[in-house]
Amino acid sequence: MWFNDHPKDIDLGNLQILHIIDDSCLQYIFELYPPQKLHQLKELIIEKCEELDIVFCCHFNEDSTRTNFQSLSKLELKSLPKLRKIYYGPL
Repeated sequence: MWFNDHPKDIDLGNLQILHIIDDSCLQYIFELYPPQKLHQLKELIIEKCEELDIVFCCHFNEDSTRTNFQSLSKLELKSLPKLRKIYYGPL
């Protein structure tokens, strides 16, 4: 989502709700950002993102620690024809 920014430059630790609707070019939501830093994420809705391949793509972060999204209570994935994986990495 933030292709040119380094994960250390962005702090999403307080992010609780993320809705992404109708983005025809987006392939990954979080490509470089470590998902374990999203510990307050409560709601994730992704809809009509026709090119979305992987939601959390962490293969670039080899030393990524496991995460389990303890606060996540709502997950909606709709109209994502190319979605192959929700998470690529340790979960």
